[in-house]
Amino acid sequence: MNMRLMLAKICGLAALASTGVAVRAQETFEDLPVIGKPVPGGVNFQPAATSLAEDIRWLDGFILLIITVITLFVTALLVVAVVRRMDR
Repeated sequence: MNMRLMLAKICGLAALASTGVAVRAQETFEDLPVIGKPVPGGVNFQPAATSLAEDIRWLDGFILLIITVITLFVTALLVVAVVRRMDR
């Protein structure tokens, strides 16, 4: 048997086995309270517990604003370039 194929099978089995362990770990700790548990439609960070976490949330929103402005600017430049090219 090819060594790569055998190694791939072993890695696949190890990944499959570790997935089962992770699922069982979640079932074991059901009695503990979960803070910041994912919810359907949830998009943001977990609730901030420290002032540093609040600052990180603010920074994330500010960077999103900057990226949005840059994206709109580049899109506008692209539209202007396409319109000018079509006029020729």
